[in-house]
Amino acid sequence: MSGNDSPRPLPPPGWYRSGDALRWWDGLRWTDRTEPLRKDVASTGDERSGKSKTLPVAIVVGLVAFVLGIGLGAGSSTDPDVAASKPSATPPPTSAATTPPATTSPQTTALTARLKAKTAQVSAQERRLAQRAASLKTLEAKLAKKAASLRARVTEVRSREQAVASAEATRGDDAGDVGIDPLFGTCGEANDNGYGSYEAGVDPEYSHYDDRDNDGVVCEY
Repeated sequence: MSGNDSPRPLPPPGWYRSGDALRWWDGLRWTDRTEPLRKDVASTGDERSGKSKTLPVAIVVGLVAFVLGIGLGAGSSTDPDVAASKPSATPPPTSAATTPPATTSPQTTALTARLKAKTAQVSAQERRLAQRAASLKTLEAKLAKKAASLRARVTEVRSREQAVASAEATRGDDAGDVGIDPLFGTCGEANDNGYGSYEAGVDPEYSHYDDRDNDGVVCEY
């Protein structure tokens, strides 16, 4: 190859015939990827790329790539045999993908909101019931105090009523004893014992004695 000749371009990536099989050319070097040669391709000389390739052409292409690699100072060998013997570079391991956060459906969100609202309503009702129970306890205490006071007053009134009835009965007995003087056979005997002067219609003793002068007074002193 003269200095005035321009380097031939490398063939594009594709499957090329290599002996009785197809081998993958990545555009720079041969790879370890091979596939058996189909009968239709072997009979017609067609590869998957649609272009007819032969083994000598592939070798020439490899040598051209090798020469170009040396001329350009490439760090890696472009010899097809050497490139084919080297394993293809594997991509660097990627970090494990983080698990995306769990998402909730709109239905679940709506149900959760309704549940929270119901819980708040129940809590409010429980608080109101607790307040009513406390108010009822206070009212019961007041009513019990008033009932005790009423019972004490009823007992006092009944005691007073009994005392008044007893006093009235005793007073009636005393009035019966004191209101009528001892009765004697004559006004003289009554006067001798310190009793007398009974008026008609006033003193009950009047009817017991004889009003001889009919003046309405008996047993005068």
